[in-house]
Amino acid sequence: MDNPDTDEKPRPLSFREVLSIIIAGHIGVRKRSQRVEDFQRANGLHIFIAAATYFIIIVLGVVVLVRYITA
Repeated sequence: MDNPDTDEKPRPLSFREVLSIIIAGHIGVRKRSQRVEDFQRANGLHIFIAAATYFIIIVLGVVVLVRYITA
């Protein structure tokens, strides 16, 4: 008979893991095998929200930096 323990789904990603995926993706240092595992474990909506938030923070940071330099 099939053992139900062997058919377990991988555990979902933690907030820290999602954040590390976003930053590693921004820098471009994620291995292909890690990326495949991330797609299997990650909730796409969580990744999208985290990436959009990260993008907004980066853009606002650049705007603040430019205003500071040009002031």
